Amino acid sequence: MRTIGESAVTREQRFNVLLKKYLKGDAIRIETDTMSGVPDWNVCYEGMEYWLEAKIAVGQRVAVRPEQVAWALRREAHGGRVYMCVRTARRTFFDPEVLIYEASQFQEVRDFGTSTTPLNYVSYPIDWELFNHFLLKAHPLYYG
Repeated sequence: MRTIGESAVTREQRFNVLLKKYLKGDAIRIETDTMSGVPDWNVCYEGMEYWLEAKIAVGQRVAVRPEQVAWALRREAHGGRVYMCVRTARRTFFDPEVLIYEASQFQEVRDFGTSTTPLNYVSYPIDWELFNHFLLKAHPLYYG
């Protein structure tokens, strides 16, 4: 549960702990100073690989850097799969907890935040099987 005064950085750290625990396959947290815009995670599951950027919404705002948009679009242009998952601060029980966007939506998320229609979403409590299914189902090797 979010505490008063808790920073988005702290919430993002906690979100990344959950991702490490629940992402299927070989999920590697990427920390790099050599290339700007590289997503937070590289995941490979049964031959299916994708990149994942984890974000925390502050209100409807999502802090997406231009370099992140450019990296995602460049990778997608070469057949790569890049997603952004945005954890929201739910206002009601029925609000989505995690929104999932594909690379082609990164600029729109940068401009309009969570008002951008997501590729998919997972509501509270987070169903991690469903979350993984949404990330993998667009892959041509996925039969689930």
